[in-house]
Amino acid sequence: MLKILVWRINTLKNETKEISRIGLGLLFLLVFLSCRTVSPFPVETLISPPLQKPRWKVSEYSSVMILDFSDSVDSSIPVGGVALTLDLSSLHIEIILTPADASGRGETLSARTTEFARQQEVQIALNGSPYDPVDLLNRSARAIDIVGLQISHRLLVSPGEDSFDALFVLADGTLELGSQAHIPEETTDALGGFHLLLQEGRVLGVEDARHPRTAIGLSEDGRTLVIAVFDGRQKNRAGLTTEETALWMKWLGCTRALNLDGGGSSTLVMIDRDGVVHVLNNPVHRGRPGLERAVGNHLGIRLIR
Repeated sequence: MLKILVWRINTLKNETKEISRIGLGLLFLLVFLSCRTVSPFPVETLISPPLQKPRWKVSEYSSVMILDFSDSVDSSIPVGGVALTLDLSSLHIEIILTPADASGRGETLSARTTEFARQQEVQIALNGSPYDPVDLLNRSARAIDIVGLQISHRLLVSPGEDSFDALFVLADGTLELGSQAHIPEETTDALGGFHLLLQEGRVLGVEDARHPRTAIGLSEDGRTLVIAVFDGRQKNRAGLTTEETALWMKWLGCTRALNLDGGGSSTLVMIDRDGVVHVLNNPVHRGRPGLERAVGNHLGIRLIR
């Protein structure tokens, strides 16, 4: 009888372990599926910008214009998110990037875009480069490895990926977009992304999967900086392919544009004159709309005048 009792106890232990493994597997499966929300808009149908010009409005800051896609396009077009333009001819800006991790545990420390904006006292902030690893628990202050280039105040925080592109800030304040394999000599700061979407007005994006997107671009004369976040993975917000993102950035006035990290990372924040932080788009982390993700690095803009 004692042997039977011991055998039964061991059997129950093994069954409990197996159930735990199955439960953990189901949890990871649910998380995986939540990140792969199917776009409700057929992928073979191109989501193109409207024929009419963008209807910009003056933001909290006179030299910064804002456009809410949901208020500016026909409801049949499943595009949501926000774009900003900064008039660099009348506005002096300072580019601020996520600081290097002083402890040396990682290249940077993770933070939500709202946290970064407060900490660095910038008026505009958006998510930046791709990175590893994405945290299932969505914690801030984790050691992060940036995938691709980051230079902050001439300090190399993360080495470049030759196949990717970047935003370069030169010593005279000029902004350039180009390959991470060819860093301009006068670069003081650089933020790596994925690939160029537009080059001299030519669309470089392709017909790939639709996701939320973060992109930055420049007008032909370089006097206007455009920042855009396109929502996705939620009702009436299908996300965009890189080809579609390029077309929308061109519609917003860009001849050059760069695709930054997207998906659940895509977030755009503005702090108003009273110090109130506003998340301008509707980020989606792990399939939950409105949940902001702690990401690897950020691009912040401090308005000097």
